[in-house]
Amino acid sequence: MFAPLARLLGLYSLKEELEALAFRYADPGAHAAVQRRLDALAAVQGPTVLQAQRALQAKLDADAFLGSRAARVTVEAHQKAVYSVYRRAQRARQGWEIIDTGCSCRAPVA
Repeated sequence: MFAPLARLLGLYSLKEELEALAFRYADPGAHAAVQRRLDALAAVQGPTVLQAQRALQAKLDADAFLGSRAARVTVEAHQKAVYSVYRRAQRARQGWEIIDTGCSCRAPVA
């Protein structure tokens, strides 16, 4: 009940944390399976994501226009949330093999 409220209020990190805790206790087997798949993907994709993070950060730092308009732009590597990956697999009605992306980059602008 509190996760949808957190989403409506824009508290996405709290929403993800609440969903992860509820999922861990509601279906521990599925939680462990998804977490293992995400960990395996992170091991494979991690170096590529970090390389992309560094390259993108260098390009953003060198952009004079963006530097004059934004106080700060940082590129962050991010692992997908366990419950959102599980939910996506359930909607697709397929197994964990459809999970092919475990990491991504975000670039919040301040």
